[in-house]
Amino acid sequence: MSLSTFSYIVSAMEFLAAASFLAAPGQTADWFHKLTEDDVTLRVVGAFFFVISFLALTRGVAVGVSVEGLVRLTVWIGVLKSLLMCWWPQRMIGNMEMVFSRPALVRPFGLLALAAGVLFLLAGNYLQWTGL
Repeated sequence: MSLSTFSYIVSAMEFLAAASFLAAPGQTADWFHKLTEDDVTLRVVGAFFFVISFLALTRGVAVGVSVEGLVRLTVWIGVLKSLLMCWWPQRMIGNMEMVFSRPALVRPFGLLALAAGVLFLLAGNYLQWTGL
């Protein structure tokens, strides 16, 4: 998978998260609480992220200070995070509980997700334009 495709996938997911965090933070927190009740769901989500991250690394693994290198750095972080989700979902549940147990943190995380979505969209456009 090209890095631009990976960037577009992550951008779309970030925009979806940002929309729910900003529009309905209470309902989003409730939804995440229900999600964390099932280890299997978290493991499947982790496996999905691992697959898209692995596919993005099939075109190169070098990290650098260019747009390509920074996106690869996020891919490597995604690989590690997804493996943690697959192997130790309870650890991820603890991290999510820290955020969603305090409703005042949900909207700021929505703003962070929106910023990440914009950055990944711009990176995807740049990488597609350069042919990566």
